[in-house]
Amino acid sequence: MAIQDKAMLVHLNISTWTARKFDPKVTKEIEDNYNANDSGRYNKILIAGEHLAKIQKIASAARVYHYEHTLAWNDNGGRLLSADIYFDYVSAMDKFQNELTTQVSRFINMYPTYIEEAKSRLKGMFSEEDYPSLEDLRQKYKFTVSFNPVPDAQDLRIQLNQLEKESIRQSIMEQVDNSTKTAMTDIWNRLHGVVEHMIERLSDADNKFKNSLVDNIKELCEILPKLNVAGDERLTEAIKEINDKLANLEPDNLRKDKQLRSQAVTHAKEILEKMKHYA
Repeated sequence: MAIQDKAMLVHLNISTWTARKFDPKVTKEIEDNYNANDSGRYNKILIAGEHLAKIQKIASAARVYHYEHTLAWNDNGGRLLSADIYFDYVSAMDKFQNELTTQVSRFINMYPTYIEEAKSRLKGMFSEEDYPSLEDLRQKYKFTVSFNPVPDAQDLRIQLNQLEKESIRQSIMEQVDNSTKTAMTDIWNRLHGVVEHMIERLSDADNKFKNSLVDNIKELCEILPKLNVAGDERLTEAIKEINDKLANLEPDNLRKDKQLRSQAVTHAKEILEKMKHYA
């Protein structure tokens, strides 16, 4: 199957209000105080961070999920989404969007109160003009997901002479081929990263590590087979070996059993050596 039949391009756009404002007056006062010039920019915190924390946490989690479940594709922000992950992806994004909408509504309802708090906190630095109206504030929060097909050189309907159309087709084919290679390199880099990190943390018996050292490998082994849109058999074999030898390890056992820990490092190094010839 062609990649156009197995994947699509997805764009995630999340915008939030930073609640920060550059203050040229305060910046100048600081520079005058230290007899400095072009030393920095003073940004006021318009709303206390704790009031925005939940919104930022949701936005960050959505972005992380987006990057973990898609692959690098091109420079315009679009990423490759496998059809095998589509429904899980859409469901997760709907959940993030609903959570963000709920938290934004709560924030907007409390917005006048937060401004009053800022008056007390900022004192002489407070300026009413720094704060957007409720309507403008709502416009600062956006969460959109859009999908596009992977370009298909064979589906070129533009009215041009045959020579020009063939040139465009060739260009599209090269672009898709290069972007597919970029996507697959993304997968190999992710695998390389978690295996290398395990070697780094377990090689020294005195190193402490979190359960996420193994959990991250396990999660990656669940996601990446669905992202293998090129059907790379070497990748399938590498993921299986990582899953069998590393993902099923128990963190507590690795902490207690030095021999098991050493064995895990040996397996990880062997796997990493193999991957060097594939990526």
